[in-house]
Amino acid sequence: MKNMIPICALMCVIVMVHADKEVKIKEESEFFSEPGKNISSRCHQKNEQYILKELPPFGGDELVCDYYRCVNTRYQKTKCPPGRAVGKKYLEMANQGIATSLFPCSQLTKACGGLSDVSFRPDLKFCGFDLIWVVDMSCSIADDDKTKVVEFINNVIKKFHIGPMHVLTGGLSYASETNDIQTLKEGRNKAITLRNFAKMEQKECKCRTRTDLALKQVRDHYFTKAAGDRPDYQNVMVFISDGMTYISKQDDNEAFSQEAICYGVDIRKSGAKNIVVGMPHAKKDDYVGMEEWIGISGDSSRIYLMESFEELAEKVQYMAENICPSSEQ
Repeated sequence: MKNMIPICALMCVIVMVHADKEVKIKEESEFFSEPGKNISSRCHQKNEQYILKELPPFGGDELVCDYYRCVNTRYQKTKCPPGRAVGKKYLEMANQGIATSLFPCSQLTKACGGLSDVSFRPDLKFCGFDLIWVVDMSCSIADDDKTKVVEFINNVIKKFHIGPMHVLTGGLSYASETNDIQTLKEGRNKAITLRNFAKMEQKECKCRTRTDLALKQVRDHYFTKAAGDRPDYQNVMVFISDGMTYISKQDDNEAFSQEAICYGVDIRKSGAKNIVVGMPHAKKDDYVGMEEWIGISGDSSRIYLMESFEELAEKVQYMAENICPSSEQ
């Protein structure tokens, strides 16, 4: 009887270890596909969102700036956002043909178009365009981080000459609903503009992220002549978010996300340059909105990923220079 107690204890430990292993395998299967897939394989967007092309053997210094993402069940070649290369963990999966739902461009680098590599330096004082900010203030963003976002926007605006012959800017914040900051017409000078942006709505009573409503508002209201849009000036939209469209567990969030992307496409088709500033999601510690952000921006080179909300303060000048339209756009 005495020997039975240790045996029972050992069996319990074995069962617990086995159960823990099963849970781990189940969790991993939610993020990674089975081995054997390639860029010609059909795909879905659950755990086969991203994959790499099969790579030759390499050392530790090679950088890969491209990946493939699942678009309508087929893989499409895409460049990593500026300042990003494919991480080593994902490179190790490449020759095994393992796809993943996790965004692979996790390595910081200047080789793939780093955030410090500015190809042009426009005269910010005399650069003229119509700029609309779309600012995610959903509950996944901490209050302190929301304050950092507001400070970042105001510090970028300070870099421009605000006025009828130069830059006009307006925008809205959003979460479960949209909250107007100001239209282009209302931003007559820098003092008024900075005051209005400093007072933007940051509170959120429902944990929802209605990107679809925000972009519809930009398309139908902000970039219109009645709201002060100037037909002879370049339109620019800067979209800041830490995630994707979300209503609730009961709603078809994917459908609302696709609607948001459609509005982003409409805004681009009207002639606007769409820029995304992507923030890491606090709870998931990853860039969970990449698919939506690519759809909104139209090009991963116009997505700027920040490691943290603190990094926003360091990138003010860089963003001001890259928001100002270059001669090729």
